[in-house]
Amino acid sequence: MWKNPQVALGIEFKSWESHVGDAGRKDQIGWVAQAIDYSMVDWNGYGRLPVFMCPDPFVRSRNPGEIPMDEVGQFIDGLLGQYNVGFLTLFNGVGLTLFLYGSNTIWSERYGVSHGRKWTLRPRTGHRS
Repeated sequence: MWKNPQVALGIEFKSWESHVGDAGRKDQIGWVAQAIDYSMVDWNGYGRLPVFMCPDPFVRSRNPGEIPMDEVGQFIDGLLGQYNVGFLTLFNGVGLTLFLYGSNTIWSERYGVSHGRKWTLRPRTGHRS
């Protein structure tokens, strides 16, 4: 069901107690920067892969479509998507979900492959029109 029959992706797990529960802005920025760094790595035999953080360092408690974002939040969300970064989370009624920043559900426990049917999960580079 994936467009790329040899799909591969990365998941960066952090312990809630030691990393997320008391995380300040500096910790969040470091965590996101680490995920961006991982998405730029040429993984042996796989190339560059999307990286999903778990839990989401911005901790979304509802479905993404229900969360109003200001312009800065929308910009950051879209920018992280351009870097092939997302998060793995548990959404009510949907189950575990791989969500690429920029509002693209790649896969969910309930609905299976979503955006992954149309996208190879390879990073986009060069001209963007």
